[in-house]
Amino acid sequence: MITQIKTRYKNSRYHFQKTRWQALRTYQANLSGKKHLPWLDLAYCSWRYGASPLDYYCLRFFEKNHRERREYLTTSRIFALRQAMAETPDKTLILRDKFLFNQTFKTDLGRRFWSWEQLQREAALPPTLVIKERWGQGGENIRVISGLKDKQSGLQEIEALVSDPLHYLYEGYISQHPLLQAVSPDSVNTLKVLTYIHQRQVDIWAVMLSLGTQAHLDSFMQGGLALAVNEQGVVYRPATYLNPDRAAVTHHPHTHHVLQGFTVPFFEDALALCRRAAKAIPDVRTVTWDVAIQPEGPCLIEGNHNWNAYIQVPGNEGIAARAITVAALSPYD
Repeated sequence: MITQIKTRYKNSRYHFQKTRWQALRTYQANLSGKKHLPWLDLAYCSWRYGASPLDYYCLRFFEKNHRERREYLTTSRIFALRQAMAETPDKTLILRDKFLFNQTFKTDLGRRFWSWEQLQREAALPPTLVIKERWGQGGENIRVISGLKDKQSGLQEIEALVSDPLHYLYEGYISQHPLLQAVSPDSVNTLKVLTYIHQRQVDIWAVMLSLGTQAHLDSFMQGGLALAVNEQGVVYRPATYLNPDRAAVTHHPHTHHVLQGFTVPFFEDALALCRRAAKAIPDVRTVTWDVAIQPEGPCLIEGNHNWNAYIQVPGNEGIAARAITVAALSPYD
């Protein structure tokens, strides 16, 4: 009992210390017209459900009752799940190091990739190059350069663009399926597939389709759209933003393409790819896989061991019940 109280206190203190309060005040002002935050309910949800203040808004706890709140995997409950799964830095290295990830899954990437040293040895650079921080997470600091005239000028452009080229991974650009290209052509749009593995059997806990609203970025965390996808790969709800003060949309804001009813091409193949990938690294038992759909089929973008609660947002339902069947989420079970 004492240990559980200490854990709740430690987690709640961490949530409140790390929260970007100005963003939450903006949410609150747009939702209610008032900047005063519901401090008592924020504190209660952190203590009772392990929800960070950002969880409170993005999972829309402000409009949910006790039963509905209990259905969600919150930030602290996910942390408890990872502890129960005995995750260690050694086990997750393959997912944190993009170069190691690409080497491991190179047959499923659908694109070439290079380290800085390898890129310098190439006879010529590809017409479009995607530059990623080797240890980056969540689509941060991705850069795309195109229209390179020659190798030397291309290398010089990279050196001027990034602080240390040795700390980056370089990839060829993915050509996505025409159906996804028609919906959102400015970014490579991806499926996010959350897998759980136990005794070499892979369950899929959640799937969502992420569409970009700005050039090159599909990330839900950076202003993109999240769409709930059913077991047949069909979008069955209006698309949502992470920001709770932005209304759900039925059409893409730029292309005006109708979203509800869209069928993800090669959906079953994408799920099969994620199952194979999960079995290749059974020591990391829960992973969210980013999967792009090319004209000829799916390919892996990356895998994230440190997935967050927001994969539950587009379907407006929690997945805690699935986690509770395989692990104790103490002290939030």
